[in-house]
Amino acid sequence: MPLVNNIHPNETTRIQSSINRLKQSNQHHSKIMKKIVVTRHKVGDFDTWLKGHQDRLDLFGPAMSDLKTFQDTDDPNSVVLVMELTDMEKFKAILDDPSTDALKTKHTVLDPITVSMQVET
Repeated sequence: MPLVNNIHPNETTRIQSSINRLKQSNQHHSKIMKKIVVTRHKVGDFDTWLKGHQDRLDLFGPAMSDLKTFQDTDDPNSVVLVMELTDMEKFKAILDDPSTDALKTKHTVLDPITVSMQVET
């Protein structure tokens, strides 16, 4: 078989195939890239809400890889969660699921829940 630019035609096909797989892999990874979201809401009783931390991990676990909890310095019943999401659609579905209302009531979560995402500048 003839060589073109010192690369055998079969090798060129193999290289192009590898490049195509890498492109597909990168597209797949960009779809599952983690997104940081910040949620803010009030609670009826901070101590009751704080005791529900494991419930929040269990509830949002399928959609997130990290959760950080903050309390406002000027309002002890105002909380902020910084979440690293792996699946935004799943996160939205969890928030919108009516069965989540029971946990919100148990942990004294008050509506509205505000969700913010980072803006690329």
